Amino acid sequence: MTYTIEVTATLTRWVDVEADDFFDARDQVQQQYYEGKIPLDDNDLSTTEFNRVP
Repeated sequence: MTYTIEVTATLTRWVDVEADDFFDARDQVQQQYYEGKIPLDDNDLSTTEFNRVP
């Protein structure tokens, strides 16, 4: 029998940023992330899940 298994890896990093409010901070970090200034790698691995695909 063949099974299909989904592997989901979550990467997490905390980033400190100076901002006037939460929304500005989030926007700054989001922009940095999309510009490739916050690269996530295997050191940022937070959780891994293995699930059966129906």
